[in-house]
Amino acid sequence: ASKGVIERRGTLEAGGIVTRIGVIVRHRAIGWLSNAMVVWERPDEKIEQAGPLLARVPGVTLCYQRRTVPGQWPFGLFSMIHARSRPEAMSILNTAAARLVLHALLQADGRTGAPRGRSRMIRTPLPPEALDATDRAILNALQEGFPLVPRPFAATGQSLGLTEETLISHIRHLREIGAITRFGPFFNVEAMGGAFNLCSMAVPAEGFEVIVTLVNAHPEVAHNYERSHRLNMWFVLACETQDGIDRVAERIEQETGLRVLRFPKLREFFIG
Repeated sequence: ASKGVIERRGTLEAGGIVTRIGVIVRHRAIGWLSNAMVVWERPDEKIEQAGPLLARVPGVTLCYQRRTVPGQWPFGLFSMIHARSRPEAMSILNTAAARLVLHALLQADGRTGAPRGRSRMIRTPLPPEALDATDRAILNALQEGFPLVPRPFAATGQSLGLTEETLISHIRHLREIGAITRFGPFFNVEAMGGAFNLCSMAVPAEGFEVIVTLVNAHPEVAHNYERSHRLNMWFVLACETQDGIDRVAERIEQETGLRVLRFPKLREFFIG
């Protein structure tokens, strides 16, 4: 990396626009097949204490406080669990519940809704032998970040006992087999003035396919999942402004005739 690129990256990191450079892993492809959103009912004044405790539970990968909707949704603490099997996911859930003594609602794995109107896909998991010990060490290391030095692949490779060329070759291979989606910067959309918002809808089962097609046709829809709850469609809107979130949600309501509940992030509890 040139001096100018290093300096620019340092500026972006200092401003919070780039949080890190690393890999985005396809967790289902590499064997993490039981992944669930878990929501917790807790008075707002108790979430500040509960959030950090929940974030420290092994297996909990995301933890946020989000807005509740009176009469519709009393759960203000959202978390994600990633596990290799359903028994393992339930064990993580039980550990978290015992630690926090909270009421939890587990929403089971659902079908993935691809953004921008594309047909939905279920990826076949890779066989265990597709990743060797070196691949797994690289995935673990590169999720934590990439060094800010002139030859970052050489520096990272040295820490893993690999040559620069070997590390690059492994990363290329991981991309080709679908273990990772990409390798590059993680951007903080909100630091750039943009907005993310988690939304949900109660969609009649007989009309689900029609509604998911209408929702996914909006380019602002970044992720869309079917989950096992009365609110059975959950999607993320990514827009340039908060006003954009409201405009897209209102268009979806007009097109579908269904209410879009919005759960903006109020606070993030850091996961190490």
